[in-house]
Amino acid sequence: GQACQFLRLVFTSCHANSAQNPLHQVGIVGVRVLGVAIKADNDQGDMLVDSTSIAVPERISVPVSVESAAQRQPPPAASLPAHIKAELEPRVAGQVDRLERLKRERASVEDYDGAFAIKNSLTTRVYPLLISFKECEQQMKSAAQEEDYAKAAKLKIDRDAKRSQAIQALDFVEEEFAP
Repeated sequence: GQACQFLRLVFTSCHANSAQNPLHQVGIVGVRVLGVAIKADNDQGDMLVDSTSIAVPERISVPVSVESAAQRQPPPAASLPAHIKAELEPRVAGQVDRLERLKRERASVEDYDGAFAIKNSLTTRVYPLLISFKECEQQMKSAAQEEDYAKAAKLKIDRDAKRSQAIQALDFVEEEFAP
């Protein structure tokens, strides 16, 4: 085989499955590289395809350094932003309040592992879904205001799915840590 200097991976979307993949994550199971050798042909460094094909073995190991989603995104908020929380329906806001209160209670009795577990569940499972749900809802309202009803209808479906995912995650976390 030949050494590879550049490999481009493009993910157009992931399989939408609310139950099994609520955060719409994508993972790489394997990479098989097929192609032809290219070389710089002139002083400007233009890349031209060489006429020689590269023989590719049945299996090829390519060391890949992929930056995780957690490294690319800013760290999750320690608490739900006030403007998002203010827009939540009372039942959902009440659940968030109970879990945040339970987190503070655990910390006050020096149960730091318990407080961390609640905080981690909120910041990694619940808050991102609630934020995504409210952002989608805002986009839907903007589309409707601009009379782009087709876009608003699609966003309504997305918003409802995200709301359902957020409530499901919140119920799960509350059940997990309920006293």
